[in-house]
Amino acid sequence: MHNFTWVNNNDVILLVEPKAFLALRPVAMCSQVWLHVLMNTPTVIEVHGPAIREIRLRSGMSVLQLADSVGVKRPYIAKIELGHSRRVSPQVFNAFIAALSIQDRRAILANPYGAAS
Repeated sequence: MHNFTWVNNNDVILLVEPKAFLALRPVAMCSQVWLHVLMNTPTVIEVHGPAIREIRLRSGMSVLQLADSVGVKRPYIAKIELGHSRRVSPQVFNAFIAALSIQDRRAILANPYGAAS
């Protein structure tokens, strides 16, 4: 996981790696408008545990194999699948997508079409 530093330079925001901060080598650039979007990125994602369990079973994976692929412990996977823990970090969510070879991320979202506003 990368930690980045935001540097404001004449209305352009630079996303800089910490090691590159002194040299100010930008990793990505965005405008002030995109800063709002990036700052409002969710820190947790609600998942649908029974869907994860069903996809795991159809993939022929054990709970331990999935836990190893995702990089978490087996009891955490069990809690998610049983619905006792619904919120995961974006890193864990992306690891689920990769480990289960899911094409459409909405397959494991708790609310795949977003909240009504």
